[in-house]
Amino acid sequence: MSVIMRLLDLLSASHKLKDSKPYVMRALAGMAIFVTLSVFAALMTALLIASLMWLIYAEMLAAGVGSAIAGTLVAGLSLITIGLTAFAALRTWAAVRADIDLVFNAQTPMVGKVADSVTSVAGAFINGLRRRQPEKA
Repeated sequence: MSVIMRLLDLLSASHKLKDSKPYVMRALAGMAIFVTLSVFAALMTALLIASLMWLIYAEMLAAGVGSAIAGTLVAGLSLITIGLTAFAALRTWAAVRADIDLVFNAQTPMVGKVADSVTSVAGAFINGLRRRQPEKA
C-alpha cells in the first residue's frame, strides 16, 4: 500500500501533472476498473483450475486408481500450481516496485541528492560540536 501512496504523492507533487489533473484522475479510475476486472478474472481462473483438478481426481477414481493415490497426486499437482503462481506473482511485484523506484529516481533532481548529502554531513558536524569531548588525563 505504501507504494501506491508514494506514487500518488509523486502525482500530486509534480507541477507538470497538476496541469493535467483530469487526465490523471481518469487514469486512476481506469486503474481501479482494471484492478477490479483482474480480481474477477483471477477468481474465475481459480474456479476453472479447481474444476479441472476435481475432474482429474474423478477420472483417476473412474480408472480404478485408489482414492489415496488419486488424492495425493491431485494435491501434489495443486501445490505445484500454487507454487508457480506465487513465484510469478512475487517476480511481477518486484518488477513493479523496481519500476516505481525508477520513476522516483527520474523525478528526483540530482541537486536534491547532493543537497541531502550536504545536509547529512553538516548535521554530523553540528552533532560533533554539541557533544562533550572526553577529558584528557
